[in-house]
Amino acid sequence: MSSILVVGPGAIGSYLACLLQAAGHEVSLVGRRPEPPIHPYHIEDRELTRPPILPTMPSASFEALFLCVKLVDLGATVQQVEQSGVQARSIGIVHNGRHCHPVQ
Repeated sequence: MSSILVVGPGAIGSYLACLLQAAGHEVSLVGRRPEPPIHPYHIEDRELTRPPILPTMPSASFEALFLCVKLVDLGATVQQVEQSGVQARSIGIVHNGRHCHPVQ
């Protein structure tokens, strides 16, 4: 299966990481602070465990990259990804859009 990087371990990023991992993908999850996997998530009658949160961007190539951060943090996150050397074939931006402000 594919190697996938998810940046942003909030509700949306954790949910996406759980589903991708359950589908058999190798998922790396990056956040501000390292954290071990927490209690299992119960999604669609399945018990899923979130991957551990890595504190830094891995300098590697991925099949897909998902940026699951608040819109106000998107610009800084893109810069971090570029500076880390992460490469991805596909990039997706996923967020709930609540209280969004234009990125400048």
